[in-house]
Amino acid sequence: MKNTILSLVFFLFVCALSQTFSQQVKIIEPITLLASGFEEYNMPKISPDGKKVAFGGLGNNGIFITDYFGSEIKQLTYYAATGWNMKWSANSEAITTRVNFWEDDFKTKKSAVMMFDLQGKEQNLSGSLDEVGMPFWSLDGNSVWWEEGISNFKSFTLIIGGDQSFKVSNSRNIIEVENGIPTILKPVEGEYLFVEWTPDNTKAAISVAGKGIFVYDTKTEATYDFGMGEYPSWINNEHLIFMVVKDDGHEIKDSEIYCYKYDGKFLADLTYGFDKPALYPWVSRDGKIVFQSPDGKIYKMQIDID
Repeated sequence: MKNTILSLVFFLFVCALSQTFSQQVKIIEPITLLASGFEEYNMPKISPDGKKVAFGGLGNNGIFITDYFGSEIKQLTYYAATGWNMKWSANSEAITTRVNFWEDDFKTKKSAVMMFDLQGKEQNLSGSLDEVGMPFWSLDGNSVWWEEGISNFKSFTLIIGGDQSFKVSNSRNIIEVENGIPTILKPVEGEYLFVEWTPDNTKAAISVAGKGIFVYDTKTEATYDFGMGEYPSWINNEHLIFMVVKDDGHEIKDSEIYCYKYDGKFLADLTYGFDKPALYPWVSRDGKIVFQSPDGKIYKMQIDID
């Protein structure tokens, strides 16, 4: 009888917990396949407005694009490494990224920061360089910034007279420039893999090698240690998603996509029950999520947070 009562109490607790999570995060579109084919697709990124999805090809070479609701897949560019950590503009009209290519002698490897519109028209913003860091959009979206060497920042202005405030990061720290005055932020020790800002640019989600995800609030200067996770993406100024990968040191065994509040409060395991490891998730402002599986297929889903 005692075991029966304990089982009933546990069951009611789980039901109450599930109901609490369902009240906060609702799955309004279940996981469905978005893109697959002869190509192996990688690291999808949905546009901020939730209409377009861009992703790299095999080895993150080239950029492909399609509609979130399904359409023909179009290849925007063939450059090597362009799909790695590419960045959408805030207005969802362009993508900036770092590309690799060979000089005319086919012996010298070069890199450049480039921008592509949705028709594939390209613009080399940096010129050919031996090395260049990943590009970042300015806060107003009117310029693109990148690092040449250590803390040597360059930019390309798209609209003259725009605000030149920007936030960039490398593997060591975050550099914030406002009104021409740079500030170095180092809220967490370690190697920074990915740094992503909220839409209002007040909180940074930092993926640190071997440590997991941290959220740094610039207004309160508080840092929240999640203790796990990689590859963060913000839904809004309060909530984010990221992947939690399990491996044996050689291959990925499992990966789930979690939804959290910025202060470290767990909200939901979004891919619970999905039969493949869910990798490299990215989310739009209206809760549309895209991610890849290890076999190079792109999936989508949509959530709503109360």
